[in-house]
Amino acid sequence: MLARSLANSSVGLYTSRAAGLWSQAVESSAAWTWAVEISYACACGVYFAAQRWRWIDAERSPELARRAHEMGPLTGSCPSCGREAVGLVEWLEVRPSKSQASLVMGPQQRGEVLRALREHVAALEARPAATQPWLLQPTLSFASGRMVSDSGMMMLDADAIEEVGRQASEDTEVTIVEMTIEEEEEEEEEEEEEEEEEEALEETPLPSPAPVGPIQREAIGEVDLIDDRVVVRVHLDEATAKLWATAALSVRPVLLRTFVYPLLGVRVVTGGPDPAVIDGLIDVGDLEAHEVFSRLAAEFALDLVVYGARGATALRRQLAAPGRERNAALCLESARGLLASGEFKADAFLKAQAALAAGSAAARLQPAPVILRAGEFDGIADAAAAWSALERLELASTRENLSHLLEVDGLELDAYEAMRKRALAAAVEYGLCPPSRFWRRIFEGGEGAAAVIGKMVAARAQRRGGALSAENELENWFRLRDLCDKKKVPHPADLQEALGSESARPMGRRRSHQPPMSASGEIGEAPAPAPARAPAIEALHQPKTRLSRASELLGSNPTFEQIKAVLHAMEDFDDAEILALLPTLAELGARAALPLSEVLRSSRREVRQSAAILLGLARDSRAIEALCDGLISETTNGWRDLARALGNYGPRVVGPLCDVIRRSDAARKERAIPRVARALAEVVLSDGKSRGGPGRNAVEALVEVQDPSIASAAQRALATLSDVNSAGEEVRGERPLAEETAVRGFARRAYEAITTPELEVVEADFEELG
Repeated sequence: MLARSLANSSVGLYTSRAAGLWSQAVESSAAWTWAVEISYACACGVYFAAQRWRWIDAERSPELARRAHEMGPLTGSCPSCGREAVGLVEWLEVRPSKSQASLVMGPQQRGEVLRALREHVAALEARPAATQPWLLQPTLSFASGRMVSDSGMMMLDADAIEEVGRQASEDTEVTIVEMTIEEEEEEEEEEEEEEEEEEALEETPLPSPAPVGPIQREAIGEVDLIDDRVVVRVHLDEATAKLWATAALSVRPVLLRTFVYPLLGVRVVTGGPDPAVIDGLIDVGDLEAHEVFSRLAAEFALDLVVYGARGATALRRQLAAPGRERNAALCLESARGLLASGEFKADAFLKAQAALAAGSAAARLQPAPVILRAGEFDGIADAAAAWSALERLELASTRENLSHLLEVDGLELDAYEAMRKRALAAAVEYGLCPPSRFWRRIFEGGEGAAAVIGKMVAARAQRRGGALSAENELENWFRLRDLCDKKKVPHPADLQEALGSESARPMGRRRSHQPPMSASGEIGEAPAPAPARAPAIEALHQPKTRLSRASELLGSNPTFEQIKAVLHAMEDFDDAEILALLPTLAELGARAALPLSEVLRSSRREVRQSAAILLGLARDSRAIEALCDGLISETTNGWRDLARALGNYGPRVVGPLCDVIRRSDAARKERAIPRVARALAEVVLSDGKSRGGPGRNAVEALVEVQDPSIASAAQRALATLSDVNSAGEEVRGERPLAEETAVRGFARRAYEAITTPELEVVEADFEELG
């Protein structure tokens, strides 16, 4: 009966021969059950190779799990005496469907907990593909097992004999010590009892591990400079610290713009489908912020230090992200610009931190609406692919989206610039005119505008790279025509032939869905065009629609009155909305000169600054008088923007500036002289590096005039050229701001918005940070 019981049992799965079968099965499954080979010393003195099961999937292998609880996680039999390998050493019991893991140890191992946990972590490091959050914090349990005699044999009582018989393999001889058996029972009764016992064993579930404590998925830390090393410090509970000790981590600089205060810092994120995030922050108003980010701009490397509940260091990991140095420089410069452009209360940083802490990890890690990934535009093979790349690049390069990509998502600035360069190079090759925000980029190679445009027109006329859809072909010809007009290049014959009698874009391709409108008479006089529709003007005063409506009006051949309506509506716009409109207003050039001259008297300082900067770029002589009046009447430091605008006009403003001093009474001359001197210095600088340009000649001639006030202004202008030049470079973004004020910060952002609609860090800034 015993022999039959042994022959019918399934213990053969646990013999050394069967262990190899288990290993093969593990390699082709989810790898939750796996073993290592060990040397086992049998009680008979023979050593043999046995299997030690390190992980056991209790759901897929319930018999193996049950045997491990009773006899330990060792399998194999002695080739000499046939004894089974036994021993209650630790193993990991997993239930993947429940995301549960329990580190099971023998009762004699209660003093080896730390050692067992260290080995468990080492096993995870060797199997990164199988790492899961719930595996990082297994519960502990201790198996009771059966006692082992000095001879190494299992000591079983009479009630356990039949159970051992069921667990013996038909391929294995089992020697059982001190056991008795009732041989008088009938064979049929014994089989029935065996079946009942097997059913009972199958129905009896193994005890579930204790529930796993929650892991903190988001945390706020601080960035510091300790012992010449950038450090992110954070306090976490024990379970969460274990996660950060073994998880794969990524790190990047971060600037969060959506709170009441710009939050600058470093973001550390775990990998996997359910990531955790630590945001180490530093107050951008703190002097140390510049030093910290100067280090990161030179080499993006830092230490993550985690403190436990009692303040002891629980974890230190060294992290690096080569290639994100320029992103760090960008985040710092942008944060300083935001700080300079607003007025914040003393507790603004703490309130912003609290608002960030209240959000979930998923909310913090929400990506930009339009995602770009490094290398996305590699291998642009034809014109259709190039057109698609240009459209995607345009959507991704809006200031809001691009700032999120570079300052939050961690897209490397070098990678973005490489993608942009590839897309624009393909555009020129196939004769595709990019959106207007990228026009400056296609002329950076040194070729003149006429040469580049001629090359593009010829390529498109030859259908190089294949044809586009009829709609896109027509839109491309219109873009090429607009580019010719912008750069004052005569329309090539192929362009004229392609457009023929077409004078306006099809409705589907225009930025505005309104019918095209044109002013009657000459722009700048008192025209009498058809009035703008009331609903469109009304939408300019609705917070949810005003920016989009203003953009549509300005982008659809606007009339004098429409431009004027938008400019007056800007009184209620926030800073970001004003900056968003500046590129479109700049494209209007002289058409917007008179409306902009009117808003130089606006009650809003940001609107006056914007108007001055735009008028300085437009260089329409009709605005000179208004700029001169504003130069003296401006009550904030925004008068420097008016002086800079006047300087852009060159020597033709020298006479009007002298008239400003002549018309001023004694009380006003005290204000007029330094401001006119600043404008005259800007006139000299408009010649560039030339020392003998017309601007310098005109100002130097004023030193000898009879009027002492004018002569004094001219002398002062020549003496302050270096300081004025440095200030201009700072505002234009050619070097970092030496003094952070709201006025200068807004001027800097305005120039960036107009001249570089997409974000970038110029080399001068980057070198200065380094």
